[in-house]
Amino acid sequence: MRYIVTLAVLVAFSTSANAQAKCKNSLIPFEVGASWTFEKENSAVMEKIRELPAAQLLESRIAKQASKVTLTVEKIEEKAGVPTVFLKETAEDVSKTVEIGCTSSGLIVPIQSILYSAEPAAGHTYAFENAKSKGSSYALRKGNIKSKQWSSTFSADVVRGSLPRAKLSLERTVTVGRAENLTVMGKDLKPKKFVITIKGTATIEGLEKMPVQTTDKTAIKPSPTHDANSAIWFAPDYGPIKFLNSLGHEYLLTDFKAPTTN
Repeated sequence: MRYIVTLAVLVAFSTSANAQAKCKNSLIPFEVGASWTFEKENSAVMEKIRELPAAQLLESRIAKQASKVTLTVEKIEEKAGVPTVFLKETAEDVSKTVEIGCTSSGLIVPIQSILYSAEPAAGHTYAFENAKSKGSSYALRKGNIKSKQWSSTFSADVVRGSLPRAKLSLERTVTVGRAENLTVMGKDLKPKKFVITIKGTATIEGLEKMPVQTTDKTAIKPSPTHDANSAIWFAPDYGPIKFLNSLGHEYLLTDFKAPTTN
């Protein structure tokens, strides 16, 4: 019996090590125990809103979001044959572990994750059924970004408690910009800005289709004709260091812990 238990442990360790190797990449340093803490900052979008005549009314209508977000890698192991990063995301008192798949074509990030659209705790109050996705959330080749732009799609039935069900269909496009200069935690870094455009439709039972678009302009003037832009800045050795989402909320990295360097 002791031999069997030992063999099982060895197999589990081997599987975990293999998953960690396949999830290693130059974009996000996924290691068990690694953590990132972000705090909300005043963004340029919010400053523009406050300059408008109806600033107080507009700001009151913008959805409130967490002032602090923490990401922690709980484990990395295979699930259904796919190397998977189990990332715990905590926004204020709301926590959820999202599963990020590591494939030969890149990372598959669930819509609930802040890494999908820069929205903290996105989708935590909803359940998704019959979810289907195509394409990589972050297109990688041998662990490195392989192009300057790519797209992926997501569709699902959205269950919202006692509210009518909805069908969601999205196309997410990522455009990689040039390296920028950004000071974070007192360090001068050169992250690249990943602009995220999300377009699609939401069909609520009994109603017509509605456009789904998020943009750094919607907080000022909502319109289905606006481009849908959020953004995430990624820096070498750190991963995500800044988020700017469609509601104009900005999050900046205030603490980063990597097991191999701390």
